Amino acid sequence: MVTHLRISRHPNRAEDGSGSNGEGGQKELVLVPFAMDSIEDEDGGGRSRSSPDSPGEIVRRLRTTTTRRPRGNINTRAKDIEKTVNDSRSTIETASTEGASSTTLAINDLIAGGIAGSAGIFVGHPFDSMKVRVQMAANGASGGGSAALQAPHFNGTLWAGLGSPLAMAALVHASIFLTFGACKRSWIEYGLDRRYSSSTRDAACGCAAGFASSLLISPAELVKTKLQTQRPSSSPMYRNSLQSARLILAKHGIAGLYQGFVATTIRQTPGIGVYLTMYDQLRDTIHSNYFDHYSCGEATKERNLLLASIAAGGIAGSLSWAIVYPIDVVKSRIQALPYATRRHEQSILNVSRQVVLQHGVGGLFRGFGIAVFRACPVNAIIFPTYEVTLKILKQR
Repeated sequence: MVTHLRISRHPNRAEDGSGSNGEGGQKELVLVPFAMDSIEDEDGGGRSRSSPDSPGEIVRRLRTTTTRRPRGNINTRAKDIEKTVNDSRSTIETASTEGASSTTLAINDLIAGGIAGSAGIFVGHPFDSMKVRVQMAANGASGGGSAALQAPHFNGTLWAGLGSPLAMAALVHASIFLTFGACKRSWIEYGLDRRYSSSTRDAACGCAAGFASSLLISPAELVKTKLQTQRPSSSPMYRNSLQSARLILAKHGIAGLYQGFVATTIRQTPGIGVYLTMYDQLRDTIHSNYFDHYSCGEATKERNLLLASIAAGGIAGSLSWAIVYPIDVVKSRIQALPYATRRHEQSILNVSRQVVLQHGVGGLFRGFGIAVFRACPVNAIIFPTYEVTLKILKQR
């Protein structure tokens, strides 16, 4: 880990007349972070050198890049240094957790992800019910939220089907954060961070996390959709999440719980990849450009980072939903189909064609405004809750 600061004097190249600044033998003071792993030489001299994969080696590359940069405006150079430090931050943080066991990290992710996911479900479920009902609306129905609120042809309140996603929230979000963290650590361990940018890393690891979450979220969303879209009846087939899951499993087996799984995977894989990539980039950008974290105290720095996390989570959530929304419409319609529907009629291509034929291309965007609006507060809560909870767990 970075232990102290060292001031390095680097001779200006102008000493031999080849420098670009033309300042003769003047020397340049460069303040750089310095981290070394103390390794004994064979002769026992105790000379320190950085190990190839240590944070010291990362900072050495940072120092080399910084000191070779032409002299310019000090504010511009400070921002360049800060950007490079932010790019290396996740690598250094991963190295600093090497002492923690994988079991401890997994348990922390499980607890933090579960709490964060549950908080997001409570905030977003009424909007999710409105979204699904608008997606299922008939030809003459309005695409706005008023139709979803009235929804006389659907059974139950806007809180219908809450139990299923709430029960799965801990596992779903733990799978996302756990897979994402494990992939990032493996990415760094195999040296891929030296070949690819941090954005590429976050996108690849995020897609892996999205695929893993599909295995858990698909059955939960199926049960939720069945409850949200069934017709009113004095004796409804689906009464609550647990009873619905048992009934589907008894009648249709495991395959019945995974109706619409392919569409769910197509939505989750790129959606989570985009979401996690944008979140990291937006948080760092907002924190570095809109908050003064040099002249404020530690408490203010923590507050600023939390505010940046809230803003980045809301923006990233809304944008990622906007990108994958059409496939979510198709997924909801597939999951709402009766099990007696022939297999080829449940295909993504056929359902997409039917939506376009009945409602035009705009049919693929029914409930779009509700979904994007819902994504902002939900994701503005999920990430800060996860990070605060994780920080508390690490301090224990």
